[in-house]
Amino acid sequence: MIPQDFVKIMSASLGEERAERVIASLDSAPEVSVRVNPFKMSLSALREYFGDIAGDPVPWAEGEAFYLKERVSFTLDPLFHAGAYYVQEASSMYVGALLEKIFERMGRRDSFRVLDLCAAPGGKTTQLLSHLMSVEKGNPRNNSLVANEVMASRVAVLAENVAKWGCGGATVTNSDPSHFKGESFDIMVVDAPCSGEGMFRKDEKARENWSLNNVSLCASRQKRILTDIWDSLVDGGHLIYSTCTFNRYEDEDIVEWICSSLGAKCIEMRHFYPGEDRGEGFFAALMVKQGGGEECISSRKGHKGSSRNLSGLKVFESQFPMADEALSVNLPEGKYPTVELDRDSALRFLARETLSFKEQPTGYLLLTYKGLGLGFVKNLGNRANNLHPMPRRILSLKR
Repeated sequence: MIPQDFVKIMSASLGEERAERVIASLDSAPEVSVRVNPFKMSLSALREYFGDIAGDPVPWAEGEAFYLKERVSFTLDPLFHAGAYYVQEASSMYVGALLEKIFERMGRRDSFRVLDLCAAPGGKTTQLLSHLMSVEKGNPRNNSLVANEVMASRVAVLAENVAKWGCGGATVTNSDPSHFKGESFDIMVVDAPCSGEGMFRKDEKARENWSLNNVSLCASRQKRILTDIWDSLVDGGHLIYSTCTFNRYEDEDIVEWICSSLGAKCIEMRHFYPGEDRGEGFFAALMVKQGGGEECISSRKGHKGSSRNLSGLKVFESQFPMADEALSVNLPEGKYPTVELDRDSALRFLARETLSFKEQPTGYLLLTYKGLGLGFVKNLGNRANNLHPMPRRILSLKR
């Protein structure tokens, strides 16, 4: 059931007729959309892979994403585990469009140090990497990305998705926003914790847990997070602020507060509404920090993007560096003997089942699926030890 207080807020913001249409759409089936990993596959190749169920491009991300006409079992797709694509809610992909607007405003695409503050599970992080890093080997962009997640229980998933993207250039941290004092970033993405109204179509619990009191608590938390992090954004730097909610208290009012209390200029705000846009509820705003003038970044000489020397921050170290190495597009060719797997064998590997490679050399073997690294086994001749990390394994191969 849709909370009545939520209905009142929507009616006040949109008018009764429009609010009724949007609210009615919350009982419809959500869209499914995928975004390609440009470091591992072309968009056309991914469309060909999905075949007849590949649908329309996502309008604000048409160069990298498209809708699917039906949901498939991504868990049982080895190409998904190889990091060839990310299943991301379409509305949230607008962050990529805003990053491109920053590049356009600044007249360049490199020498940016970027912070994704509330990054798990990694949808926006991997999209940022797609736009920040160069697809062409030997043509690196001098950009860096810090992907932070304050909740320890979620940071491992973030690190895994960054590893799947395989391009490098990101450091994963597990720190409170207040611990970033002393750091300096040109661009910040703050996808703030919110009351989750944009999840009403997907999650019944989101409806049950919603309340005006929770909205107020979320707005206070958002202000605290932004206050803690604001000094780490350079003068003239850009902030992308977003939520997966509809109400003005966490959206427009927060933007107005950022501008009046912290010192920013709003460049753009946009709402996404189910029933009007092909995606879930989402809000995004692009702002520039006032203080040193908007030219201060572009006028700096010799600025180096760097994610190192993160003093006071808890840098997350992967427990599975070898598994991550298998997913990297920067793995030197020929470093390990490679074995291409069919779909059934790939899924068995991902489920940590035992595979045999009697005809292959002993030692570490890099297993691939459609040319993309999946992971390693240690071939002993008569048997092979499956080195796929236990926490990343497929729990069931049943459809």
